Amino acid sequence: MLTAKEFGGLGADPITTARVVEILSTANGSIGWVVMIAATTPYWVTALISDDAAHEIFSPDAEAVMVRTLVPQGKAHRAEGGYRISG
Repeated sequence: MLTAKEFGGLGADPITTARVVEILSTANGSIGWVVMIAATTPYWVTALISDDAAHEIFSPDAEAVMVRTLVPQGKAHRAEGGYRISG
């Protein structure tokens, strides 16, 4: 949803995307989670690669499927008075 139209996406704004995810999540939280990942992954990828590469990956003929995982990278360690959190 967030991927720019020039790269084959819908070019939706973040508020619209969040509302769609919210509506879907009220019906089924898992569907909302998957749609959020599917909507944001190409958006972030196109922000990190060259326009030429993005056009190649997301061209109408490419049939690209892109997934990712949101694995927390932070760590919590017991410390005096509680925990020390990093990441």
